[in-house]
Order: sequence, then structure tokens, then C-alpha cells
Amino acid sequence: MESKKVLLTLNKGLYELLKQKADQNYMSVQELIYDVLRRNVLPTKKTGAGRPKKVEDQYIEYFSRKR
Repeated sequence: MESKKVLLTLNKGLYELLKQKADQNYMSVQELIYDVLRRNVLPTKKTGAGRPKKVEDQYIEYFSRKR
């Protein structure tokens, strides 16, 4: 995959917040921005967590093992 360059202009306050966050995570500001973009733009695999399946018969649900 070919890399592209992007120029961002940030105000001083925002840059300082990014710098603090990057230092906390032992990263550079560039790595932090790349990581944030990667996590928010690329699709992620959805997990099965959430609402449990509905079972009409409670007896079956009680004696069935959960997978």
C-alpha cells in the first residue's frame, strides 16, 4: 500500500493536548494521529456481545449450554 502525506494545521492548545496524550502512550504525535485515524476509519470486527438471543421456551434455555 502506498503512503500519502497529509498536512494538518493545529492550534497550539490542541497540539499540546495531543503531545501530552502521545507522551502518556510513549508515542510521537504523528504516531498518535495515525493510530486514532486507523482505529476510527478502518472497519472493525463486531463481537457477539450485546443483547442475548430470545428463546421462547425458558425450559430449553435453562438446560442448554451457552456458546
